[in-house]
Amino acid sequence: MELVGQRMIKRKKTAEKEKTALQKRIESITTPELIRWADNAMFGIGRNLTDWDRSSEFIYLEEARVAAEALLDVIREVEDRHKGSRNL
Repeated sequence: MELVGQRMIKRKKTAEKEKTALQKRIESITTPELIRWADNAMFGIGRNLTDWDRSSEFIYLEEARVAAEALLDVIREVEDRHKGSRNL
């Protein structure tokens, strides 16, 4: 809050981020399906890192990073479901 003259102006502390298409998709998937997806993603991340190590082609690092970021969104969603009203 900020005091301007005699009026207080309320400002949002943090602007809520707009959800990405991936986050919206993750929210629509059942928890057992999310867990299976996470298992497959971890395998793919490892495979891409191994392929990068063998070839030094940047595309493998990029694929591993994108999958890791998606995996983090999946883990956050599972945590939210566990903590919130959409319990497992």
